[in-house]
Amino acid sequence: MTNFLIFCATSPLGLFIGVMATDSGEFPVVSFILGFLFITGLPLLFFIWSLRDFLILHKK
Repeated sequence: MTNFLIFCATSPLGLFIGVMATDSGEFPVVSFILGFLFITGLPLLFFIWSLRDFLILHKK
């Protein structure tokens, strides 16, 4: 639950950074994704990992 809250808290900032990054390159989609993942990449990985663990533990 904590990882989900951290991911939700960093998502708006990641979207803002991603939108600002689209002004600087030739490939706006790639710039957006890299800008978004710069902020939310680690919380997103932790969220996916904890979701996987949650689903596995509830399956058993």
